[in-house]
Amino acid sequence: MPIEGQYRTYYGIHLNHYSYTWGGTTYNKLLTDEYPSEELVSTASTQATSAAFLYPRLVGNPTYIDGVASGHITFFNGSSGASATLDDYTVSLIRTDNVPGNEVTIGSFTNTLTADNIIYKAGDFSADGTLSDTLVVPVYMVIDKKKVSVDEKIIIKITYNSTNGTVWIGHYNGSDPDDIKIKIPYAPVG
Repeated sequence: MPIEGQYRTYYGIHLNHYSYTWGGTTYNKLLTDEYPSEELVSTASTQATSAAFLYPRLVGNPTYIDGVASGHITFFNGSSGASATLDDYTVSLIRTDNVPGNEVTIGSFTNTLTADNIIYKAGDFSADGTLSDTLVVPVYMVIDKKKVSVDEKIIIKITYNSTNGTVWIGHYNGSDPDDIKIKIPYAPVG
């Protein structure tokens, strides 16, 4: 009988009054097990072509990640003048110790979009009402027996390419809806 792994779900948020330094980088964008109070001052989205979210705890003793990390991420169009097209996006799972530049990618998911990839201008909806100024896209990252050492933390990094509009990566601190949600499969042995 195979050893069953356990999934942990993480949510990506940005807290304005909290920062954590690890590996020479200071993070306001964090991965959390559950949302903290929605009353905390936070930023709902980032206008940049990449964003990195650190889980501020050590995850293992050591541990292995083995299976399919799955979830979704959210993009917004902040432009009131033009619709945007999301061309592609990549979500990477990275492990790193507390040494600057010592990051190792242990899994990655890239998706090139050729249909249903229009993010309408801010406040706009498609004629049938199904598409809007928000686009939620899936993540299914296959990871095969990657070790996370006792002194390492994990980072989720999102990058994308788009044309037109003003695309933002969503990371609202609250579950209505979840902007970034990733389930990671942990296994007791590799």
